[in-house]
Amino acid sequence: MFMYNITQPKAEPSLLIRFPNNEDIGEGDIPIFYVEEVEALIKADDAIREKKFFLVSITGVYRSGKSFLLNLMQTYLDYYQKNGNDTNWEKSKKKIEGGKWRQSTESVTHGIWIWNRGFLINDIVIVLIDCQGTGDSLMSTPTLDNLILYLGLQLANVQILNLKSVLQTNDLERIDMCQHFSDLDPENSLLNCSLLYLLRDYNGDKEYGRKDFLFTRIVDDAKSDVVKNFASGIEKTFQEIATFALPVPGSKVTDGSDGESLRLDNIASAYCEDGKADNPYVCRCSH
Repeated sequence: MFMYNITQPKAEPSLLIRFPNNEDIGEGDIPIFYVEEVEALIKADDAIREKKFFLVSITGVYRSGKSFLLNLMQTYLDYYQKNGNDTNWEKSKKKIEGGKWRQSTESVTHGIWIWNRGFLINDIVIVLIDCQGTGDSLMSTPTLDNLILYLGLQLANVQILNLKSVLQTNDLERIDMCQHFSDLDPENSLLNCSLLYLLRDYNGDKEYGRKDFLFTRIVDDAKSDVVKNFASGIEKTFQEIATFALPVPGSKVTDGSDGESLRLDNIASAYCEDGKADNPYVCRCSH
């Protein structure tokens, strides 16, 4: 298995897309795309310049733990890259680093951010993208929320939709709307993207990990034809759809003021063990 040990800069996110600070994004101003951040990422290391890049994006409601999850993914990918496997990753006591996050009622991530370096796993460069949280009454609007989700889908090879406990109708409806946006521009089809529904703090039962039936049963058993059509359309649009359930990460995460001193051994063991399942899924999708 390929191991990549060349010294690299500290992995952290850089601003990729900034949204105008208007009451409504639909009033004429367009997002500002910092192309130089992508160029810097590609040029940062000769070893990855000619490799295939694979982008993983996460979207979801603000203050739902997106940045923490991406930092955890970064820790996993960094460990895998250096060791050639993920054996004993959850026992490594490695410090969780990456983007800023904290326990607060206010959003932390503004705009769309891309990690300043990729992680070379089995000859594929995996790059992480963190999207501004949706539903923030102080920072966002319904129009901007839809744009954030749509841009995340267009940028990513795997789009993680970060959800709280359950898969709801409005989660299907928003993806369905993005699908219709995509149909207006056939050259930018969403078909190149896989969709991962990630159910955080899942309490439906005590079984965690991959639970694709939570989505497929909507296609088969939903009482509402509208909801069933949403799910059926989504199923036909994406290369693959997966659903993962994770438990609560533990009190040291949920009660902490920030993540600057957090290590893997501070996280509930069940969370790391079950979270370990969706990271290989992302790596597998890249091939």
